[in-house]
Amino acid sequence: MRPHAIRLLTMCTATLLLAGCATWQAVPLSDGLRMIEEGELSSARLTTKNGTELVASRPLALNDSILWDDGAQGIAYEDVAFIDVKETQVLRSIGIVAGLVLLFGALTIDYCPSGC
Repeated sequence: MRPHAIRLLTMCTATLLLAGCATWQAVPLSDGLRMIEEGELSSARLTTKNGTELVASRPLALNDSILWDDGAQGIAYEDVAFIDVKETQVLRSIGIVAGLVLLFGALTIDYCPSGC
């Protein structure tokens, strides 16, 4: 395999794995609040009752509020309409990696029908 092809394969694989395999999944409000209270989430997407979406990194529960960014930002429980959590989709990840390996493997094979 050529060096430029290896770099391209690595870059494309990393980009697709990072972007395509983690998606936001809606959870019931009570479950989302429980996960935040128990410190299970590294990030959460909060949708307020007026429709504003906020991404909270390292959310934590304090009294009747959700705080994030080390307490710099927050919102009251009563203002949250929906909570989405990031979920990794393993089968999608495997499919993307397998597809990329096959694609770049086929593109980088030195094919010379006349016996060069």
